[in-house]
Amino acid sequence: MIGLLLTGCEPEAAAPEAPPAPEGTGVGERMPSLQGTEPDGSPWDFDPARSEYTLLEFYRSGDCGLCRLRLQELEEYRNAYEQASAGIFALSPEPPERLSATMEAVGSGGPAVSVDREALVRLDVIQEPDQPVNPASYVVDRDGVIRYRHIGRNAGDRANDVEILAAIRQDRQRREMAGR
Repeated sequence: MIGLLLTGCEPEAAAPEAPPAPEGTGVGERMPSLQGTEPDGSPWDFDPARSEYTLLEFYRSGDCGLCRLRLQELEEYRNAYEQASAGIFALSPEPPERLSATMEAVGSGGPAVSVDREALVRLDVIQEPDQPVNPASYVVDRDGVIRYRHIGRNAGDRANDVEILAAIRQDRQRREMAGR
């Protein structure tokens, strides 16, 4: 009796998918859920699938001169973000009814969202609910993974748009090289 062993005839098993990114606030981690309130009082839930990338820009309030300046800078770069397929949300602990006035004062088309201080603690933007908000920028991809993060140490420590847009371009190139 002759036995014949054939190898390589079985279909190849699909390569295992990479495990999903863990939830957290660091680059490469999945953004925790984030809810807030829009200026008209409507509830808002962050949905990263709305665009290829989303910039979440956290600011203290419309009373902060450096915050208003940052929101104006964002408006100047709005076209560049749109070309990079990145949506922008300005987030603040400001009450929802003040958001529209802040956006109008800086000449921004928004959108702006009021988030509670507990959410800011979860995102490492502040350490304790009674502390002032540190400026922060998060870029999240459509899968909900954080691709860029800057949390300022004080009111003047802010990310700049050239750096943020470069991080988006680098991530897009990384995805393209990975065939995604």
